[in-house]
Amino acid sequence: MRRLLLGALVGMLPFSAIADVASDLQAGQPLATVFANAQQTGSSVESILASIIAADSSLGIEALSAAIALDPANAVSLAEFAIASGLPAEAVATAAMQSAPAQAAAIFASMQKLGVPEANLLAAALNAGQDPTALLAATAAGRGQTIAPGQTGRAVTPPPFGSNAGGGGGGGASAS
Repeated sequence: MRRLLLGALVGMLPFSAIADVASDLQAGQPLATVFANAQQTGSSVESILASIIAADSSLGIEALSAAIALDPANAVSLAEFAIASGLPAEAVATAAMQSAPAQAAAIFASMQKLGVPEANLLAAALNAGQDPTALLAATAAGRGQTIAPGQTGRAVTPPPFGSNAGGGGGGGASAS
Protein backbone atom coordinates (compact mmCIF):
# COMPACT_ATOMS: atom_id res chain seq x y z
CA MET A 1 0.00 0.00 0.00
CA ARG A 2 2.82 2.40 0.84
CA ARG A 3 4.55 1.73 -2.46
CA LEU A 4 1.24 2.29 -4.26
CA LEU A 5 0.76 5.62 -2.48
CA LEU A 6 4.29 6.68 -3.30
CA GLY A 7 3.88 5.53 -6.89
CA ALA A 8 0.62 7.46 -7.24
CA LEU A 9 2.20 10.63 -5.85
CA VAL A 10 5.25 10.31 -8.05
CA GLY A 11 2.96 9.61 -11.00
CA MET A 12 1.24 12.95 -10.45
CA LEU A 13 4.53 14.84 -10.65
CA PRO A 14 5.64 16.39 -13.89
CA PHE A 15 8.09 14.03 -15.56
CA SER A 16 10.65 16.79 -15.97
CA ALA A 17 10.79 17.36 -12.20
CA ILE A 18 11.40 13.65 -11.59
CA ALA A 19 14.02 13.53 -14.31
CA ASP A 20 15.76 16.62 -12.97
CA VAL A 21 15.85 15.21 -9.43
CA ALA A 22 17.16 11.87 -10.69
CA SER A 23 19.80 13.52 -12.88
CA ASP A 24 20.89 15.81 -10.05
CA LEU A 25 21.23 12.79 -7.76
CA GLN A 26 23.19 10.86 -10.42
CA ALA A 27 25.47 13.86 -10.83
CA GLY A 28 26.23 13.71 -7.10
CA GLN A 29 24.64 17.07 -6.29
CA PRO A 30 24.11 17.82 -2.59
CA LEU A 31 20.50 17.48 -1.49
CA ALA A 32 20.24 21.23 -0.87
CA THR A 33 21.08 21.77 -4.54
CA VAL A 34 18.63 19.06 -5.63
CA PHE A 35 15.86 20.76 -3.66
CA ALA A 36 16.79 24.23 -4.92
CA ASN A 37 16.86 23.10 -8.56
CA ALA A 38 13.53 21.29 -8.26
CA GLN A 39 11.89 24.23 -6.50
CA GLN A 40 12.89 26.45 -9.42
CA THR A 41 10.70 24.25 -11.65
CA GLY A 42 7.75 24.85 -9.30
CA SER A 43 7.84 21.53 -7.44
CA SER A 44 6.65 21.41 -3.84
CA VAL A 45 8.94 20.25 -1.04
CA GLU A 46 6.81 17.12 -0.54
CA SER A 47 6.94 16.20 -4.24
CA ILE A 48 10.71 16.68 -4.31
CA LEU A 49 11.00 14.44 -1.23
CA ALA A 50 8.86 11.83 -3.01
CA SER A 51 11.07 12.03 -6.10
CA ILE A 52 14.24 11.58 -4.06
CA ILE A 53 12.82 8.59 -2.18
CA ALA A 54 11.65 7.07 -5.47
CA ALA A 55 15.05 7.60 -7.06
CA ASP A 56 17.17 6.43 -4.10
CA SER A 57 15.44 5.37 -0.89
CA SER A 58 18.78 5.22 0.94
CA LEU A 59 18.75 9.04 0.87
CA GLY A 60 15.27 9.18 2.41
CA ILE A 61 16.18 10.21 5.97
CA GLU A 62 18.74 12.77 4.81
CA ALA A 63 16.21 14.10 2.29
CA LEU A 64 13.57 14.34 5.01
CA SER A 65 15.90 16.46 7.14
CA ALA A 66 16.60 18.72 4.17
CA ALA A 67 12.88 19.00 3.40
CA ILE A 68 12.04 19.96 6.98
CA ALA A 69 14.84 22.53 6.96
CA LEU A 70 13.18 24.11 3.91
CA ASP A 71 9.62 23.83 5.27
CA PRO A 72 9.73 23.51 9.08
CA ALA A 73 6.06 24.43 9.47
CA ASN A 74 5.14 21.15 7.75
CA ALA A 75 7.49 18.90 9.73
CA VAL A 76 4.66 16.68 10.98
CA SER A 77 3.12 16.08 7.55
CA LEU A 78 6.55 15.52 5.97
CA ALA A 79 7.37 12.94 8.66
CA GLU A 80 4.03 11.20 8.13
CA PHE A 81 4.67 11.16 4.39
CA ALA A 82 8.14 9.68 4.94
CA ILE A 83 6.68 6.84 7.02
CA ALA A 84 3.99 6.22 4.39
CA SER A 85 6.82 6.03 1.85
CA GLY A 86 8.33 3.12 3.73
CA LEU A 87 11.14 4.81 5.63
CA PRO A 88 11.85 3.37 9.12
CA ALA A 89 9.64 5.05 11.71
CA GLU A 90 12.25 5.51 14.44
CA ALA A 91 14.73 7.06 12.01
CA VAL A 92 12.00 9.35 10.64
CA ALA A 93 11.01 10.44 14.15
CA THR A 94 14.63 11.13 15.10
CA ALA A 95 15.33 13.14 11.94
CA ALA A 96 12.09 15.11 12.25
CA MET A 97 12.65 15.97 15.93
CA GLN A 98 16.25 17.01 15.22
CA SER A 99 15.26 19.15 12.23
CA ALA A 100 12.26 20.80 13.94
CA PRO A 101 12.89 20.68 17.70
CA ALA A 102 10.10 23.17 18.41
CA GLN A 103 7.62 20.68 16.93
CA ALA A 104 8.97 17.61 18.72
CA ALA A 105 5.82 17.14 20.82
CA ALA A 106 3.56 17.31 17.74
CA ILE A 107 5.82 14.90 15.86
CA PHE A 108 5.83 12.51 18.84
CA ALA A 109 2.02 12.60 19.08
CA SER A 110 1.62 12.12 15.33
CA MET A 111 3.93 9.12 15.32
CA GLN A 112 1.98 7.60 18.23
CA LYS A 113 -1.26 7.97 16.24
CA LEU A 114 0.42 6.18 13.33
CA GLY A 115 1.10 3.25 15.67
CA VAL A 116 4.83 3.70 16.23
CA PRO A 117 5.62 2.01 19.58
CA GLU A 118 6.26 4.42 22.45
CA ALA A 119 9.60 2.75 23.25
CA ASN A 120 10.82 3.52 19.71
CA LEU A 121 9.62 7.10 19.99
CA LEU A 122 11.37 7.55 23.34
CA ALA A 123 14.60 6.25 21.80
CA ALA A 124 14.12 8.62 18.86
CA ALA A 125 13.55 11.56 21.22
CA LEU A 126 16.73 10.76 23.14
CA ASN A 127 18.67 10.40 19.88
CA ALA A 128 17.31 13.78 18.76
CA GLY A 129 18.43 15.43 22.01
CA GLN A 130 14.88 15.92 23.28
CA ASP A 131 13.65 15.47 26.85
CA PRO A 132 11.31 12.50 26.54
CA THR A 133 9.46 13.44 29.74
CA ALA A 134 8.38 16.69 28.07
CA LEU A 135 6.90 14.69 25.18
CA LEU A 136 4.95 12.12 27.20
CA ALA A 137 1.43 12.65 28.49
CA ALA A 138 1.32 13.75 32.11
CA THR A 139 0.81 11.00 34.66
CA ALA A 140 -1.45 11.21 37.70
CA ALA A 141 0.16 13.13 40.53
CA GLY A 142 0.34 11.68 44.02
CA ARG A 143 -1.12 13.30 47.11
CA GLY A 144 0.91 15.66 49.19
CA GLN A 145 -0.27 14.22 52.55
CA THR A 146 -0.87 10.69 53.77
CA ILE A 147 -4.44 9.83 54.64
CA ALA A 148 -4.96 6.93 57.04
CA PRO A 149 -7.35 4.16 55.99
CA GLY A 150 -10.85 4.95 57.18
CA GLN A 151 -10.11 8.66 57.46
CA THR A 152 -11.56 11.16 55.06
CA GLY A 153 -9.41 14.12 54.29
CA ARG A 154 -7.57 14.45 57.58
CA ALA A 155 -3.82 14.23 57.44
CA VAL A 156 -2.17 11.75 59.75
CA THR A 157 0.64 12.98 61.94
CA PRO A 158 2.43 10.16 63.76
CA PRO A 159 2.89 10.75 67.48
CA PRO A 160 6.37 11.78 68.58
CA PHE A 161 8.64 9.18 70.23
CA GLY A 162 8.04 8.81 73.93
CA SER A 163 4.61 10.43 74.01
CA ASN A 164 2.77 7.51 75.65
CA ALA A 165 0.58 7.36 72.59
CA GLY A 166 1.89 4.01 71.49
CA GLY A 167 0.72 0.50 72.15
CA GLY A 168 2.31 0.01 75.57
CA GLY A 169 5.73 0.19 77.07
CA GLY A 170 5.14 3.32 79.15
CA GLY A 171 6.33 5.71 76.51
CA GLY A 172 10.01 5.68 77.46
CA ALA A 173 12.90 4.06 75.71
CA SER A 174 14.12 0.83 77.20
CA ALA A 175 17.64 0.47 78.48
CA SER A 176 18.39 -2.39 76.13
